[in-house]
Amino acid sequence: MSRFLCAHWSVNDHEATRQAATFRRHVLASLPGWRCMFEAPGLTVFGPTPGLSADDMLLLENRSGLILGTVFPRPTSSDQRAMPRVTRFDHEASRGIVTSAGRRLVNEFWGSYLAILVDRERLSSRILRGPLSRIQCFHALYGELHLFFSHLDDYADLNLSALTVNWDCITAQAAFADYLGRETGINGVDSIEAGECVTVSRDGLFREFYWNPCTIAQQDSFTSFDAAATALKQSTDLSVQSWAKHFGRIVHTLSGGLDSSISVACARKVLPRPDIICLNYFTEHALGDERGFARAAAHDLDVELIEQEREQHVDFSIFENCARTAWPVLDFSGYGQYRKEVKFLKLHGANAMFNGELGDNLFESARFDTAGDFIWRHGIRRGFTQVAIDAAIRANVSIWKILRQAGIEGFRKASLSRWDNHQFTERTLGVKISDITLLRPSALESVRSSVGRFVHPWLQDIAGTPPAKYLMVYAIRMFNNHVPPFAEFGDAPVVSPFASQPLAEVCLRTPTFFNNRGTVNRAVARHAFARELPAAILTRLSKGTPEPWTREAVRGNQPFLKQFLLDGILVKKGILDPKRVEGALSNEPGASPAYLSNLIEQVYIEAWLRAWSTRCTGLAA
Repeated sequence: MSRFLCAHWSVNDHEATRQAATFRRHVLASLPGWRCMFEAPGLTVFGPTPGLSADDMLLLENRSGLILGTVFPRPTSSDQRAMPRVTRFDHEASRGIVTSAGRRLVNEFWGSYLAILVDRERLSSRILRGPLSRIQCFHALYGELHLFFSHLDDYADLNLSALTVNWDCITAQAAFADYLGRETGINGVDSIEAGECVTVSRDGLFREFYWNPCTIAQQDSFTSFDAAATALKQSTDLSVQSWAKHFGRIVHTLSGGLDSSISVACARKVLPRPDIICLNYFTEHALGDERGFARAAAHDLDVELIEQEREQHVDFSIFENCARTAWPVLDFSGYGQYRKEVKFLKLHGANAMFNGELGDNLFESARFDTAGDFIWRHGIRRGFTQVAIDAAIRANVSIWKILRQAGIEGFRKASLSRWDNHQFTERTLGVKISDITLLRPSALESVRSSVGRFVHPWLQDIAGTPPAKYLMVYAIRMFNNHVPPFAEFGDAPVVSPFASQPLAEVCLRTPTFFNNRGTVNRAVARHAFARELPAAILTRLSKGTPEPWTREAVRGNQPFLKQFLLDGILVKKGILDPKRVEGALSNEPGASPAYLSNLIEQVYIEAWLRAWSTRCTGLAA
């Protein structure tokens, strides 16, 4: 993963120029092994050595900027084959990228990248984070300097100012268990979001989104099921194969579900058998044992499969080694497998860990608002009755309930202008947050009173976006802010090839009711890959879950969790309710209505606070 630190200042400001020179010396003295990677008037980019290799950095001609990460060319309409990554931008391409203020990158290329562009005429620079880029970018002010960086830990190591926790953000995350807007868990540090371009000049800082999934979802959608399936297959092949060819030798988790099987099938077309090792996690619990399906997929796709039982006695003390990220990272099962996966990759000489994450959301595996989506797009016309019947059968509810919900969802074209996280969570779960939360009532109320503050910029204006696509946009947003919470510098990357711009754009334009056709979930994806997967995978409708294993892991770590949470920072700050936490940790049936995932999320947040306790003022467990 690319690590960088970038400073911008106004060259016409003598004091800012003096501060920049001092800052340059300070960085090189404070961060051992770092050096200047790129310089232009009013701009310096630093990076570690080793850390930013030639493969991680593309210089534009005439030193008009650089691009960190991986960039692929967009295919032409007549040739959808996966193309090698871009290794050089010629004069014309470089000029086009700069003169378009970076828009050409978004429109004609894709990948996981961050571009730093220089406009010498206007004495300004631009920071563009690519759509669905795995490279994170954060911003802070230091005197007259605008600082941009990929890792908050590097910024903290500079000791430029006292760091303090953004308690409002932490409380909101504890309430809704997700990633919020631009604010991070540290005051004074904000995030540059995927698809966002930030222009810095003597006039200040200006933000603009070049890519927004809500805008994509508002574009003309596919009018035929077959056209959607063809586009889905082409974009999935393109996305997975491009990343597979880039990394060469990979380990790919294979649950035996549809999503991971599709991803392996695509990768296998461009990688020989020895270069794909599939890994299946299992437990002895029926819901956690998917080996039969994984074996069927591995046999049909001709890949090696290694089965690994989830560790029965997980030591939760691993949470004491949580990474210092920009905000708490929530990962339902990562604590039991991530570090083992790092060792597994090294053992087998693999360059990356692939998975089928985001497939559930892009292929829409659990949507029952398809009838409302039909009305929203077409009104009540021919075809609606069958869509409503399919939805009722899938949801196992009466047709009247589907029709009522369809009326509510279908005629909301002008009723919503901004996302409401609180309402969405309650509607999705079918319960009141106040009934299942582990927060104190006062903490929850403080979040409710400022709910508009914690809305992602993508979702600030959702007028005109099909309501059935809100969940997909929400999922893409969450995914973009996820990094492994136990990662260390130098670890091989975790790659979710479905999180790619070409595939996301196709899925955003696919009507939700296509994905529920014939009462089968992910119907478009099943149809698209019908000739490439075994029948056992194509007809499988059930889904495994690590929840029974997680429940046992929590039970086995109760003494640690009681001390960790009840004597922890969240309780001391009045955010968590100790009585509710005790109930969630009780073995008594019905002792707590809180979801198991909510408990695990609070553990991650507590772990994050403790990780920062030595770096932030006023923070101690």
